Formats: sequence, structure tokens, C-alpha cells
Amino acid sequence: MRDFVYLDWERIRSFVAQSERGVPETRSSTLTSEEGDRYDAELGFPGLAKIADSGDLRYLRSATETRSLHHAVFDLFEQKLQEADAILDIDSSYPNELWTQENLGGRTFVRVHGTVRVVDYLAILGLIEQFSVLIKLVHTSEKSSLQASGLEPPILQRELQKLEKQQRDQLKTYSNFPQLAAGLRSLFGEGVRLKIVPDLDRPENLLVGSANREGFDESIQRAIGTRGAATNSGWTALVQLDSSGISDLVRLPTGNQMEDSLDELVAQMDQMANLLSGSGWPVLNCIPLAVYRIVQH
Repeated sequence: MRDFVYLDWERIRSFVAQSERGVPETRSSTLTSEEGDRYDAELGFPGLAKIADSGDLRYLRSATETRSLHHAVFDLFEQKLQEADAILDIDSSYPNELWTQENLGGRTFVRVHGTVRVVDYLAILGLIEQFSVLIKLVHTSEKSSLQASGLEPPILQRELQKLEKQQRDQLKTYSNFPQLAAGLRSLFGEGVRLKIVPDLDRPENLLVGSANREGFDESIQRAIGTRGAATNSGWTALVQLDSSGISDLVRLPTGNQMEDSLDELVAQMDQMANLLSGSGWPVLNCIPLAVYRIVQH
């Protein structure tokens, strides 16, 4: 039994629609395999919600879709990959000598068992932007404690002055944090990064990918929302390896001076983004499809 913390439902739906030519027949008795089949009836999913509508089955989408349906379709997708021997399993016992570009470069789907770190840049940037507010709150609390301490007035006055100076110094030190956050936001956007490590004794053997915010379970969102990151071991991540990599943007001059200048600017920005957020071997870039942990019955 799986406890999902992340699922890229739209990508899974796309894969299944291509392999099953629509919503999987094993999930509905009203479907056929003809391309472009249409439905005009109530679709029954055993043990799940029913959908009454009409349209092209391959592109069925409804507000009544449940997480249970998503998980059932994922089960079918993973089963199909296993039957085709299309999944490479990697855990802490995976030989280091097999972690090579030659061995992993030709793989598409990898199931990694190990430690997963979820890093929400939006939450981190929010903390940075509000750092000055946090400093003021801490000092307000410390000031209230001092005033309630019962110190003699002269001593209390000295301590309060010392506290106020400390606050001014800290606010001055971190005064550029909002500008820093604005710069980081332009580089990283609102992405959520997943860092997956099969073996913590070999942290350099790492998989990194960007995930869709809406694909996370609410409990994970709450955890990363308070501190920017959540880490746990014993998780399983099914990912699609991104073999395209990041290469230099090829210049394509048109003879139009203005357009070619803009093209050059874009190329320079692309190189800067690669420098700041790119990764290099032995780190593998990936597209996370699902993250879950196994729960005993």
C-alpha cells in the first residue's frame, strides 16, 4: 500500500492515455480501445466516484476526479512499466561502478529508494523577505521578558538600550534581504525542487528535479511552508530521467540587428541561469513523477 506525498497526475494521465488509448479499460467497463471513442453514460470505477458526462474519453477531466482514481491509474502505469522491464530500481545497494553516464544515460524511468528532500524556494524566499519582521518580533518578546524580570530601574534601562542597539545592528545587517529575495525569485521562480539520494554515504550520487506545486499532498506543503524544506528517508521516487541536459544556446542570426542583439542577450541569460541552477555529473537531472512511501497493511 502506497502513501503518496507527490504525484504528477497530468504527466501520468498523458502516459496512460497514450499506452491505453484513453482512460484504462481496466478501470471502466464502458470503454473500448478505438481511437477517439466517445462516452455518453455514467462511468463507474469500482470503489471510486462515478462520473456522468459526455466527450472524448482520452481527454476526460472532471472536478469529481478523486485522489483514489489518480492512485489507481498510477498503479496501472507502474505495472505496465514493470511488465515491459522499463524501470531501473536504485537503492543504497546499487553498485557505485554502475553509476555511469554510459549505464544510466539510456534509461528513461528510474525508481529510487532512499532519502528525498523537498525544497520550496517560494517558502524560503518568503522567509527571507519577512526576516526583518521576525527580528522585530523576537526583540519585542525579549523586551517584554526584560520588563517583567524585576530588574532595578538603572540596570533595566541599560539592558533595554543594549537590546535596542542589537536590533538596529541586525536590521542594518539584513536590510538588503528583500532585494536578495527579489533577485532569487527571478532566477528560481516558484519552483519546488526534489533532491533524491539513494545512499547518504554517497551523497554525490544524486537525482535532482523540479516538481509541480499542486502535485504535493497538503501535509507536505504545510511542512515545507514553515521552514522551506522537508527531508525524509524511506521514500520511493519514480522519476523520468532528463537526458536532454543544458547546452549552450545556438546563435541564429537573422541579419536584423535589434533581433540578433536580443538573441545574444537571451543566450547570456541562459548561461547565467545554467551557472546558478544547473547541475553536473554525477548528479542526474530528472522529472519527478511520483513520491510515496510503502505502508504495511
